[in-house]
Amino acid sequence: MTYCIRFSIAHFPNLCYLQKMKRGFTLVELSIVLVIIGLLIGGILVAQSMVDSTKVQRFVGEVNQYMAAINNFKVKYRQLPGDSTRFTNPGDGDGTIEYVGAGAAGEWTRIWQHLSESGDLNETYTGGLLTAEGSVPESAAFKDVQYTLFIRASAYGYNLAGHTLHIGKKSSGTWNAYGGISPVNSASIDIKFDDGSADTGDLRIFAGGISPYQPGCMNITGSPPYTSATYNLDNPDGLCVLMYWVEDKLY
Repeated sequence: MTYCIRFSIAHFPNLCYLQKMKRGFTLVELSIVLVIIGLLIGGILVAQSMVDSTKVQRFVGEVNQYMAAINNFKVKYRQLPGDSTRFTNPGDGDGTIEYVGAGAAGEWTRIWQHLSESGDLNETYTGGLLTAEGSVPESAAFKDVQYTLFIRASAYGYNLAGHTLHIGKKSSGTWNAYGGISPVNSASIDIKFDDGSADTGDLRIFAGGISPYQPGCMNITGSPPYTSATYNLDNPDGLCVLMYWVEDKLY
């Protein structure tokens, strides 16, 4: 070291500094860097968890709002919206909200038009027969996710017969059959409403095909309609279609 100081002063003043730099990071310095990286990653994960929690809470609020509007309509008019004979694009008044091609075609989208015209919802809906923009409500919590509601005449796999709120993205067909909510968020929603199980209770995932409808959403065996399923919580990119059975919630 004495040589370094003498030699440096005489010939290369920065030599000792360069030699010190060549030693690299100490274990203490590396530990500090790793701690900082860990804190950053932890902060990102916490922030994402908070975002997801906010989305789930907002979604739950939307569903509760729509169910309250439907029941308020039924109390006032003694008919279901969409099926009602009192509003624009009237239904057939048979006590069920029917899907395209059954009974009064279009009741499943005109439900929202009737709720708008009755003042039970503030938004305006066109009453169109397809899930085009303006005919059905879209979730503010999950991008492009839509709400439709109609009666299922019979069970489909583990999906129940009766009036069901269908929650998913618009598909190439007539209804919102594409997944739009991750398995983790779907499971969180399920816990809020129900038992947290993908194939039991009032809220379940669609028992139809995985591709192209619900890529990475669930763990299943066999072919659709599935008789059992679990949420694929290990796949952050999975997309689910949710089916909320409301038959016993229409007062």
